[in-house]
Amino acid sequence: MKKFYRLISIICAVILAVLLVGFHETGTAAADDETDSSEVSASLETYGCDHYYRISAYIYVSTFEYWDYYLECVNCGDSQIVSADITLEVVTEPSCTESGTGIYTATAEYNNQVFTESVEGVIAASGHTEADPVKENVTAASCEEDGSYDIAIYCSVCGEELLRRSFVIPAAGHSYEAAVTYPTCTEGGYITYTCTVCGYEYTDNYVEALGHSYEAVVTEPTCTEEGYITYICRVCGYEYTDNYAEASGHTWEAVVTEPTCTEAGYTTYICTHCGIEYTDDHTEALGHSYEAAVTYPTCTEEGYITYTCTVCGYEYTDNY
Repeated sequence: MKKFYRLISIICAVILAVLLVGFHETGTAAADDETDSSEVSASLETYGCDHYYRISAYIYVSTFEYWDYYLECVNCGDSQIVSADITLEVVTEPSCTESGTGIYTATAEYNNQVFTESVEGVIAASGHTEADPVKENVTAASCEEDGSYDIAIYCSVCGEELLRRSFVIPAAGHSYEAAVTYPTCTEGGYITYTCTVCGYEYTDNYVEALGHSYEAVVTEPTCTEEGYITYICRVCGYEYTDNYAEASGHTWEAVVTEPTCTEAGYTTYICTHCGIEYTDDHTEALGHSYEAAVTYPTCTEEGYITYTCTVCGYEYTDNY
């Protein structure tokens, strides 16, 4: 674009030079009619002119990217095109969307002369400057539901939102961990599937209870207590009793203890199964049945009677 504007400037300068040449040629032709020697002398003086230029015109683009001066010598009419350096004094700062104003000053130097002009012009809006994208409004995905987030771009200068796009985070699905519950004698088995992410769980893969595996332990009836069978599960230890049998009752054997001279007699009844016993049929003691043996006194020893039981042999002396 800058080259295009400069090309236009050069074309305008060429046109201006052609016009100036035509002007000088016309003037020369008119002068030839009047005199020829003085004009030739004046023309020769032009080539040795100590130029002093003035600004005859200038051109610049609206954006002030470049500025050209068209200079003309006030003595000989020589023309030059000179590009100027442009400086800007800001009056009103532009924003991202609104233009500002400023004083543009073009300064050029040629033939040891300095040329300067100032124009108040528009400073174009700077336009937005995109900052790095940011993630916003994040909703995390769960195992069963999608999540989402926004990607937003803001202007790093004014903060205006320039772009926003929404994205979906697909649901991840459950991540299950299996825990086996083995069947027992009375309860079925199953597998519990628990999601390690959200804790959701369900049960599946059911199997029936195993049932008890019994071992029978027989308790025989006694004389006084009934008998039965105890069924004990080999797996879980559960037990119950069944098959009861009545107590057999005692079977007595009688052992007679005869009465003695000093002790009563009785009968001892002993159960031949359990050994329990009791006594009954008591009789009184018989008492002694004495036989007397006299020991007569002598000259030196007294006499007495010895009473001896003919049954038990117990004896005592008396009748001294």
